[in-house]
Order: sequence, then structure tokens, then C-alpha cells
Amino acid sequence: YALSRAFRLCLVGLALWLGLLGFSQAALGLEDDAEVRIGEVYVLTLHGRLGSTRAQERARNVARNILALARDPLVSPSELVVQEGENGGSIDCRGDIILLVTSNDARVERSSKGALATKWAADIKRAIKEYRAQAADNLTPPQRFGRLVIASISALLAFWLIRRARK
Repeated sequence: YALSRAFRLCLVGLALWLGLLGFSQAALGLEDDAEVRIGEVYVLTLHGRLGSTRAQERARNVARNILALARDPLVSPSELVVQEGENGGSIDCRGDIILLVTSNDARVERSSKGALATKWAADIKRAIKEYRAQAADNLTPPQRFGRLVIASISALLAFWLIRRARK
């Protein structure tokens, strides 16, 4: 009985020590995760540093890159490309790197860098589409009227050109 009681005390002590270790990691900022969002749209979660850049700063930079793509009507989400190299995966658009997948990202997500880059590229494409849909829903009445006027003038001009070409 004495051995089993000592064993139980050791287990309780170990559990407490591991719990405190986890708490101290969180308190010291060693657990470095950050969500990437554009507007209200969740995109992905980055894990850990990239060099000296903490996850929070990485997330801000990635969000800024994605937001620039989402706001550019000339960029199609299908232009996002996953590049796989010896150092892992990256997501590029028109030659610009949008996001680098780190070893820590892949480890935490239990994936390879290339597979994670592919998954995150799909998540970014979805987020861009959602952001654009929300932005279209949030147009003010003057903006909607302006778009209607432009569409009407464009249609009238097209009909006029077609009619003129037939004469």
C-alpha cells in the first residue's frame, strides 16, 4: 500500500509540474499562434516564428497580403499558386509570395509543408471569395446607384455600337 501511495503522489506531482510548465509557456509567450483574418473572415492559424518574426506579426503581414488580393478586382483567386521547394511550401500570386509555410506550422497541423500550403491556398481562395461577397453586400446606396449608372451606360454604348456597325 505504501508503494502505491508514493506512486500516486509522484503521478500527482508530475501532473502538477506539467500543468505549470504549460501555463508558464503560455505566460512567457512560448506558445506563439496567431489567426489570420481579413475583415470578419477567418482564413487560417499560423504557428510560431519565421526567423525573428513572431506569429502575430506574420499573421498581420499575411492578412495584409490577402486583403490586397481581395480588394483587387483584377486578381482571380485561381491565380494563387503553391510553390514547393526544398525548404517547404509557399503560396504565391503573380510572382509575389503571399505566405511561407514553416516547419512549425506543418508540425502543429500534422502535415507536410507542401500539403499544408495546398490546404491553406484553398482556404485563402475561399476567404477572398467570402470577403468579396461581404463587400458587395455592404455597398452604400450611392455606391449601388453608381454601379447601376455605369452598367446602364455600358449597355447603351454597346447597343449603340452594334447598331452603328450594322449600318
